[in-house]
Amino acid sequence: MSRNIIQVFLYELQRNLRRKGFLLTTFGLPILLFVLSTGYNLFQVRSENQNLAGLPINLPAFDFEGIKTAGFVDLSGEFAAVPEKLKDNFVKYDDEEAARVALNAKDIDVFYVIQADYLETGRIVQHVPRFSINLLEDGPVQALVYNTFAPNADLNIVRRLQDPLSNAQEVNLQRSAKAADEGADYAILTGFSALFTMAIFVTNGYLMQSIIEEKESRLIEIIITSIRPTELLTGKILAFGVLGLFQLVVWVAFSVFFARISGVAPAFSALQFLTNISVPWAMLPVMLAYFVLGYLLMAAVYGGIGAISSSAREGPQYAAIFTIITILPYYAFSAFAEAPNSGLPVVMSLFPFTAPLSMLMRMLTTTVPPQEILLSLVLLALSVAAMLWLAGRMFRMQTLLSGQRPRLRDIPGIIRG
Repeated sequence: MSRNIIQVFLYELQRNLRRKGFLLTTFGLPILLFVLSTGYNLFQVRSENQNLAGLPINLPAFDFEGIKTAGFVDLSGEFAAVPEKLKDNFVKYDDEEAARVALNAKDIDVFYVIQADYLETGRIVQHVPRFSINLLEDGPVQALVYNTFAPNADLNIVRRLQDPLSNAQEVNLQRSAKAADEGADYAILTGFSALFTMAIFVTNGYLMQSIIEEKESRLIEIIITSIRPTELLTGKILAFGVLGLFQLVVWVAFSVFFARISGVAPAFSALQFLTNISVPWAMLPVMLAYFVLGYLLMAAVYGGIGAISSSAREGPQYAAIFTIITILPYYAFSAFAEAPNSGLPVVMSLFPFTAPLSMLMRMLTTTVPPQEILLSLVLLALSVAAMLWLAGRMFRMQTLLSGQRPRLRDIPGIIRG
């Protein structure tokens, strides 16, 4: 590594570590999310406790949400009366008109019309006074059916009959002989995609902003007279890569912290699934290689866009095109799930811009031939080198043009030098 690259690297590292925007995004964002999620979850827990406070103590904890009193009209003849345990929470009406009058008078929050063929079809029509997520709950109906047909049955058995696959695991024989959790695979894919996308948007966004700022101040014209454009861009990319990695480590640390306290803090019980995710250590080096090379490729692209952009508004518009191309594998998710070794998934896992996400999606669903992984990584690495070289050419050309917008017919000249 040349001395010029190291100097640019250290300069960008020190300058951006002092930026208030970077510090706020790195530390302030997770703290803000922690405070907001804590308040919201505590409010939810308190609301649920208040909603269940009016229910009899021995009634199973069905989720009533914002419904305190509900009415029902029985057209099936199966619900002769309100079960004793639900006397304070349910009112039976002879017809819909009587129930509607009670609803308009706010005597009840909602009412249900149990259809005549309920036992065959399970059809129930819910009437609400207005649209509200809290009123669209099936907990009251579950409580009514449970206490009518099986008041003495074990609630856990009833719920297991309702959802027999609530804790199912998938054994993918094509990928490995070990049992694999499909939910964990999806969580790993989602986490990798989120980190990769944030690295593109946040870190490379800072990179492009830095280049555009130096162009607008004409500082870059002075810098390029004493340093090669490729060295300048490489130093910037490495510096922002380290900053981005540091930022991601902080965010992941906060996520792990949330997962740790989820076991003891009811407000974070929804995050307990994070503690059950098994990291595929054998795939980790390959995932890391795709992450680093994919980031470097997009960083070179963003650097080139910053070189030809005339303002901070223009750059993100061009960058969005390449970002959309990068996430194209999501639009072909069904092809990866049904036939991961077919033509389209294989081509997308070899094409440099779509390779990071495509290859991960294939590796989580099937066994990918090692030669395809090696070929994909080689093509990705060559693309990184080519884009760094081309971005350096764009720096030089833009300096010679003194800020003029380059035209499409100028690109062959850039490549030829």
